Amino acid sequence: MGKLNVEYRNYIESDYEALKTMILSLYTEDPSSQTIRESNIKRTVEEYFLRPDKLTIVMILCEGEIVGYSIIVHFWSNEYGGNILHIDELFIKESYRGKGIGKDFFNHLKALDKDTVALLLEVTPNNTRALKFYQEIGFVKTRNSHYIKTLT
Repeated sequence: MGKLNVEYRNYIESDYEALKTMILSLYTEDPSSQTIRESNIKRTVEEYFLRPDKLTIVMILCEGEIVGYSIIVHFWSNEYGGNILHIDELFIKESYRGKGIGKDFFNHLKALDKDTVALLLEVTPNNTRALKFYQEIGFVKTRNSHYIKTLT
């Protein structure tokens, strides 16, 4: 099999149904401690358009077909002394997994922002396939634990 033609582009309004379907698939396959609602997805899209310096939604295409997405949050870290891209969500349709798209995506992220000093992501403990992949491409578990307190 030859190399797949993978492209990345920013989300556009006509992507909404594809994005929503993939987000719901992600939360079905790999449940979070939070229930995903369509209102959350709509608010994320609104935030993307209002604050592009804070949030990026990347659509992943293969041979012209949308096969995945990623939601990326940009922030500054005093501890690391630079910009960090937090990969809030990354999803690739099951039939496209294991074909090098994920690795290509992370190479794309390196080129996205030259001032980025680190990439950050979370993995649910049961998602062993993703955990193994992230470790293979150089992610390491941090020493600190993260805690969250919801305000709503």
